[in-house]
Amino acid sequence: MLNYDPREKSEADQEQVLEAAPLGLTAVNIICSESEADVEDWLGVNFLAFVRIVPRRGEYIRLDDGKFCKVTHVFHQVTRVGRTKFISTMPTVIAKLKQPDDGE
Repeated sequence: MLNYDPREKSEADQEQVLEAAPLGLTAVNIICSESEADVEDWLGVNFLAFVRIVPRRGEYIRLDDGKFCKVTHVFHQVTRVGRTKFISTMPTVIAKLKQPDDGE
């Protein structure tokens, strides 16, 4: 689900995690912003994606609308797995809206 409110948090439910695991997929929170603006002025999108490989700094993510976001930071948030007692980490990828340069 795409989310345009920076105060909202994307979360995977237990069913999604269980379905993704046998496929070798892990949940990643993707935040793609259009500017360095404060939360009140934030323009962008955040969403949960299930991936085999976490995007790395410098790589580009192509959104459904054809726009590109360049990954600037990756960090891992400690989290609980669904309603279980398991503690895990969930990668969060921060990216900025930007078209790929011709030389990249």
